[in-house]
Amino acid sequence: MARNENCPICLDRCNHPIIANCGHQYCQSCFYDLYIFTGKVQMYPIVPCSLCLRKIYFVTGDQPIENCRRCHLRDEIVEIHNVMVSYYRLRIAQLEIVLG
Repeated sequence: MARNENCPICLDRCNHPIIANCGHQYCQSCFYDLYIFTGKVQMYPIVPCSLCLRKIYFVTGDQPIENCRRCHLRDEIVEIHNVMVSYYRLRIAQLEIVLG
């Protein structure tokens, strides 16, 4: 499947692209924001692809979150991931300020 060059959420060229299991790509930050927003609405979010509507399972490393749901460590993994994402976003913002 040919990958889209523009993010289907922000419609800009993909910034730090991630590829969903359906083959479409998103900006990393757009997809995380969508996933987190969906998580506030549903206890176990499954995000549909904006282009093909297939279910996207959020991937952490090599293991889809669908498999982590069955694991008693899921909540801790998600919390650590969210803390790390927040930290990296803060560091990027700090570097952008320093580098101007």
